[in-house]
Amino acid sequence: MGERKDRLRVLYIDTTSEVWGGQSSLLELIEILSGEVNPTVVVPEKSRYHQVITEKGIQALTIPVSTRHRHQRGRLSNLISAVRALYHLPRLIADVKPDLIHTNNFLAWLLASVTYPLHRRPIVAHQRDETYHPIFHHLTTRVAHRIIAISPAVAEILPDVALYKTAVIPNPLMVERVENKSKSPHELLATVRKTERPRIGYIGTTSQQKGLHILIDAFIPLVRRHRHANLIVIGDAYQKEDASYLKEQKRKVKEAGVDERVQFLGYQDNPYPLMREMDIIVVPSLSEGQGRVVLEAMALGIPVVASMAGGLKMLYKMGAPCVFFETGDIRALGGKLLAITKDRDKRRKMANDGRNFVLYNFSPEDVFNEILSIYRNTISNQPI
Repeated sequence: MGERKDRLRVLYIDTTSEVWGGQSSLLELIEILSGEVNPTVVVPEKSRYHQVITEKGIQALTIPVSTRHRHQRGRLSNLISAVRALYHLPRLIADVKPDLIHTNNFLAWLLASVTYPLHRRPIVAHQRDETYHPIFHHLTTRVAHRIIAISPAVAEILPDVALYKTAVIPNPLMVERVENKSKSPHELLATVRKTERPRIGYIGTTSQQKGLHILIDAFIPLVRRHRHANLIVIGDAYQKEDASYLKEQKRKVKEAGVDERVQFLGYQDNPYPLMREMDIIVVPSLSEGQGRVVLEAMALGIPVVASMAGGLKMLYKMGAPCVFFETGDIRALGGKLLAITKDRDKRRKMANDGRNFVLYNFSPEDVFNEILSIYRNTISNQPI
């Protein structure tokens, strides 16, 4: 079957090297819109993200943004990398001649905004977290034609000038895709299965804003009351301060004498087979755009205990079948964990209700049709 000639030419830009939640959501968007959109994706050269996109058969171009983890780079290196990207990006845009540019992270949005006088292509910017840069956000929001915020909490951080051009569209989840990936073999499955139950899981970047320290501080006294409990941490540091932070958490675990009950498994390309082995997933974030891992856990039938930070509060207000606690409250988290580890009936009900909640509220087709509508309206109106 031949490709439609009237498909929109969309240039997606993302300066992230690894495949995190926002990048997975973008790949799903491209897949769902394949009949309507002719995509080209600009990503860092020699990155894991570039490899994944190429394997999926999506046209990919690269810019010379450093692909090393940020905790291995200094500020000067970051600056040089950004300047090099500024030099190359207008040329790539000129070659592709897109109808529209869709940026998937803030640096990509900034690069597309600074070079706008050179390319003059309408920009749709995806704001996926609560990080706010006062000077830069005032620039980028003025240049962007439309902005997609993944939760009300994310939309609230934007300058007032962004209000009339911002749409709140949560990230959806392709449930069947997650389920299929969870059934794949994994070299660490045997290691995880050796641990006693209940298994408490953490999946995400090991950073302060993701609240790993809150979970560890709640888990240490929990072990004294539930001696079979185990904590399994899946994720790695991304920025320099995160590496020091992770080292501190490992030290804390060892000094508390619970290191045999805590496993740090590092970053995993496919964490889902390991997630299926968990009895509970904890999302203790201090800041969160939406909380994709909450949806993934519910889709796999795993009970979730989560803070109400940022976009997680949206899930709470929607009635998500999770156990929520006040953001940053270590004692409250410990109490919730102790209660739920002892209540199998509640965990079973949460597991059953969670999958239905995700299927009903986060349909990819509905969400991506909204984004396609934004594309078409932006190209038609170009309100700048």
